[in-house]
Amino acid sequence: MNGQEFRCHPSIIIAKSWHVLVVTVLVLLGELPEVLLDGDGSLETDLPIAALLIVAAVLAVLAVYIISRFFAWRRTYVSIADGNLLYDKRTVIFQRKVNVRLSRISAVNLQKGIADRIFGTFTLKLDIDSSVTAEKTDFHLVFKEDFARAFAAQIMDAKQAAITGESPSGA
Repeated sequence: MNGQEFRCHPSIIIAKSWHVLVVTVLVLLGELPEVLLDGDGSLETDLPIAALLIVAAVLAVLAVYIISRFFAWRRTYVSIADGNLLYDKRTVIFQRKVNVRLSRISAVNLQKGIADRIFGTFTLKLDIDSSVTAEKTDFHLVFKEDFARAFAAQIMDAKQAAITGESPSGA
């Protein structure tokens, strides 16, 4: 794991997109009754083209969003090297590189939400010793269970080594 680049589990795309899916369903449920019903409240016999256009437009927006999340996932890498966590997101428009000493990570939390249970993954939440980001989690990483536990253990070993002045057991 040391020095090797790796990606989060692909289920992170779904985990970060569920809210868009819910909004899409709500928009469709809100707009379609107006289009499908006559003025007197009875169902129209032929499906109006407006209904098809609404559904197509909403599904197109959803598809664009999910495709953009896929490409962001595809170009985001995490690695551990020389006692540092390296987070590198190289999208077409933006590039974000974060380099954090493992000893500065204040909290390592493993969480298993609904999407994690479905895909057999864990969400690893990392907080850094920083007053600027104290109100939110700094990193959300999703990995398969065994990898998430090994990753968390390596971070905790590095943190303990920084406190005691010893070299980490994984090094």
